[in-house]
Amino acid sequence: MLPCCSAMDTAVVMYVLLLSEAARGIVLPSLTEGILESGGSLATVAAAIALFSLGRLVATLPLAYLAEWQSTRASVIAACATSVVGHVLYANFAGVSDAQTIVLVSRFLIGVGTGTVGTCRGFVAHSSMADRTRLMAIAGLAQSAGFALSPSVALVFPGGLALPGICMALANLAAVMGAAVWMPSSDPVSSESNDSVSRALSSSEEKRAFALFMVLNVVLRGVLADAEALVPAERRIVFDGDGTRDQVVAAARFFFVLGVFGCICFALIDPVVKRTRISERALFVAGVALVGVGQVFLMDEVHGASTKLFTAGAVLVWCVGSPITTTFSVSLFSKALGSKPQAVLLSWITVAGSIGRIAFPLAGVRMPGVAMWGANAALCALCAGLIACFVPPSSSSSSSRKPRRAAVSSTRYGAVDEAGSALLNHSPSP
Repeated sequence: MLPCCSAMDTAVVMYVLLLSEAARGIVLPSLTEGILESGGSLATVAAAIALFSLGRLVATLPLAYLAEWQSTRASVIAACATSVVGHVLYANFAGVSDAQTIVLVSRFLIGVGTGTVGTCRGFVAHSSMADRTRLMAIAGLAQSAGFALSPSVALVFPGGLALPGICMALANLAAVMGAAVWMPSSDPVSSESNDSVSRALSSSEEKRAFALFMVLNVVLRGVLADAEALVPAERRIVFDGDGTRDQVVAAARFFFVLGVFGCICFALIDPVVKRTRISERALFVAGVALVGVGQVFLMDEVHGASTKLFTAGAVLVWCVGSPITTTFSVSLFSKALGSKPQAVLLSWITVAGSIGRIAFPLAGVRMPGVAMWGANAALCALCAGLIACFVPPSSSSSSSRKPRRAAVSSTRYGAVDEAGSALLNHSPSP
């Protein structure tokens, strides 16, 4: 029997999820500029992005097991403390003789500090099946807000290249204090063990779902990472800004506007699912398709330095496609697992995403632009086909109107849904 989340636990977890993606978004305006100014290249930028994901990859499973063996609180404190160290290093990389090495080490440590994404998602997955898409959308909204709105820090507080590190170090220190004060020292004990993937995946259908969503997360996270690595540099060319400070402010404004629309899209996902008859699978396919179309628009040969076409491509990828794919690539897999513990399994999904975020940018910067964007568009088409063929339609609106029998917990965590893996039955939940 799985406990639901309390209000304060959920608030801390959502804040940590926000910080995990703010660690990526807040450096969007300054990372490329800082590295190029210190003598680096786009390959160094790609390496910094890949090392961030490598750090997350290395830390994700150990932090998930720490949460299983000790508590989510212990995992969050360890991760956020590591982030503080990484961000302090990042705040001091500009202008020093070995700037490129410092920024690469800092991004790796910061990546380690964001390795609780899977653990936090597993914590959110303690909710009922009927509420899971809504809470996963809220978790996705927290991540999106962190990634997409954090570049605005450069607009509100124009403090140069050191500002992102200072802000994030303080924010992670607050997370350490919040977890220590408000999160319980031990999580409620589940009746099911989650000590291995093979034991947790008890049926062949669940194993197939696990394999499918691992592939989807490698590809979709990798495609988005390519955009994260190359769109800031391409924006410099298309919009032709002047000077590092002007570029940082202009980039911050550009990504802030994208972020606002991305958050609006995240906020609309749950109402659309609940108030329409559109299946979650159909929305997932549409989101992946829009990411693919956005990749086409980002080709030099397509946008031709047109700010409108370039912006359209960025909007499709960041504002529409990314929120949809981020939500359903996790929530549909979580529903497939039903009510069993999910911290480690969802951490494996995070690992898959990290693998994509490492491999795709490193390969992408070595390919001609048209080949990279074209290959990504083709991979999106392939993923859309896999989803359409192998992911059953799931309607949260129907399941919320007629929920399965739930067992009510007497603990402070509230009602607990005992529904099985309805997603695997290839039909909407009754």
